[in-house]
Amino acid sequence: MLDLGLDPNDPRARRDVAVICIDNGLLNDAFHLLSKVTHPVPESAQLFKRLAESFCAASDFNSAEEVWLAAQLSFPEDPALQAELGKFFRTRENYPEALSWLARSLENRPGDALTQEAYGTTLLETNQIDQAIHHFETARRLGLNSPECLCRLGTAYLSKGNLKEGFALYEHRFNISFFNSKRALPACPIPIWKGESLAGKTILILPEQGKGDNIQFIRYSQLLARQGAKVWMAADASLRSLFETVPSIDRVLSAGDHVVTDFLCPLMSLPNRLGTTLDTIPAAVPYLAPPHRVTLPRRSKGTLGIGLIWKSSPLFVQAALRDISIDALGSIFAAPGCTFYSLQYGSAASEIKPFLGPNVIDLTPTISSFSDTAAYLMEMDLIVTVDTAGAHLAGALGRPVWTFLPFVPDWRWMLDTTTTPWYPTMRLYRQTERGNWNEPITRLKKDFNDFVALRHSSSSVSGT
Repeated sequence: MLDLGLDPNDPRARRDVAVICIDNGLLNDAFHLLSKVTHPVPESAQLFKRLAESFCAASDFNSAEEVWLAAQLSFPEDPALQAELGKFFRTRENYPEALSWLARSLENRPGDALTQEAYGTTLLETNQIDQAIHHFETARRLGLNSPECLCRLGTAYLSKGNLKEGFALYEHRFNISFFNSKRALPACPIPIWKGESLAGKTILILPEQGKGDNIQFIRYSQLLARQGAKVWMAADASLRSLFETVPSIDRVLSAGDHVVTDFLCPLMSLPNRLGTTLDTIPAAVPYLAPPHRVTLPRRSKGTLGIGLIWKSSPLFVQAALRDISIDALGSIFAAPGCTFYSLQYGSAASEIKPFLGPNVIDLTPTISSFSDTAAYLMEMDLIVTVDTAGAHLAGALGRPVWTFLPFVPDWRWMLDTTTTPWYPTMRLYRQTERGNWNEPITRLKKDFNDFVALRHSSSSVSGT
């Protein structure tokens, strides 16, 4: 540990040396110097912040926490440091500490818009939606109109079912660096459709975000066609053949296709342009159809086919929160008169191997596109899935689908309901406690036993 014999009562000298240490990556030495200051000067608060951020950049979050707590001890009444502590604990998903520090900061500085936004964001991430809306709106009244604040407010309104205001605010996503770096609107002379007449016009829908988003919102093509538009859709190769079955889509484009069209519109802007409310969601299903049919292997007459998906895409930032263990579902494999089919994609597909047998079959080796998945889904009596593209596909096909949702669900699933207006054939199983799947899985297993008994009883009565 660096020790230059500096006087603890000379805080400015220690601060100057600490700056040199940080600049040269000697973070522990810098912390040692700052922690020995007995009479900290105001500039030290910013230096503590810089040091904590340097530890975070080095993925040393334990040291970063020590720095923030030491800073708070040196400046116990500094609301800015209290807010920074709250933001730090939020990034570490320590939500009780985050909310506590942010609340203390707001007690001392209620007029700080950025802290109001940070508090709202933390409340949003803990599923306290009404309170989150209050703090986001307070930040707006205080003059904060950042795209991050407005977009988060939009998702909060969407979670509450206020779709008109929510989708309008969600348009601010294109001004957020995360969205703009990955999903920027193309720089071209073709105008973005803002709601003008489409009679006799051609509109190209641009895909957005994940495959599930594309599957969910492709339904809006029918509303554009009803306005007299010729509708083109740009699509990932894995979705192309499936989207070509949509009657309201005249052409599905791939990367590199030459485009001459009257308008462009991002897919998830269509609900806003078309004024969607809960009552006007185009919810009729099916609105997709597989381009080919399949036969489920090893399925005998009278046996129920049950499709399973237990992991979401690893590309999703919080995929682990959505995922369940296939082991947790293992007990349903003993249900009589059922054959279970894995539709799991990616590396998680191998997790079914210990359960494979006469009534548990892995279909993933035969699946190369969403069209293949759709064909298999059409043959299932029930699909059990987590929140992933397969759930959207099953819902879009009008198949019976039961979907597990984490404690903080995506905005499209709204709150506290077991059904969704987006997919009439879907049933939702929500976590009631963050990270705890025991209760929704137990509930689903009970419902599954009732489902199997009822279906077999109905088959027996009908003689099939």
